[in-house]
Amino acid sequence: MRRGEKGFTLVEVTIILLVLVILSGILLPTIERFIDLARYVKCKEDIGMIASIIELWKVDNCRTWFKWHPSGDCGTTAEGTVSADCAQDLHAGGSASRLDLLVSEGNEDSLPALGNGIHYWNTAVYGSRNTVTVDTMEIQLVLGRPHGGHAYARPDSGNPASCGFRGAYLSTPVGTDPWGTRYMANVAFLGFPGNRLLDASPSTFRNMDVFVLSAGPDQIADTPFTVDGVVAGGDDQIALVSGGF
Repeated sequence: MRRGEKGFTLVEVTIILLVLVILSGILLPTIERFIDLARYVKCKEDIGMIASIIELWKVDNCRTWFKWHPSGDCGTTAEGTVSADCAQDLHAGGSASRLDLLVSEGNEDSLPALGNGIHYWNTAVYGSRNTVTVDTMEIQLVLGRPHGGHAYARPDSGNPASCGFRGAYLSTPVGTDPWGTRYMANVAFLGFPGNRLLDASPSTFRNMDVFVLSAGPDQIADTPFTVDGVVAGGDDQIALVSGGF
């Protein structure tokens, strides 16, 4: 310090620090609220986009449902198309199984078993197919190749308006929700029953809502898998695809 110049006294420094602490105490909760709001907004945008894409997929594929195709019983051409019998397999039944749960990347929640002894939301992608059939959004919506490697049928080249997979529905794979868990959709209810998921009549089955779910900040899926008139449980975030088939 030059001669004649005056610095801050200890009291002044203490007051400044005290003011900064008070301002931090006021601003930090506000900043945290903005961050939380941004997470919710991002989640809402994601599940809305996924719901719209699933609906578009259903329309393009003539209101059929997502499939899990057992490997080894039909091949694909170099163009990624499939033969007539394979197309029938993937669109109308055959040896292809209905996909029950469609998921993005991310962690599973840790809720215990629900309904029929199965926690449908908490099923591994490559888990037991005797419980729930699960596949990823990347395989189904980006690659169009149900697990097993067989491509969905493409529209007939002579009839562009015909049913079929019309290319990637997502430009990039869907990642985790803002809290690190996976997005999930109960796509089992996009069509008539025909698998082992539920012992339900067609009328009951068709009344179940199809929706995209994020487990929310607590990372626990509180919304039941089978719902007629879905309302989000706990802090779950949902976007309705359709009220069944």
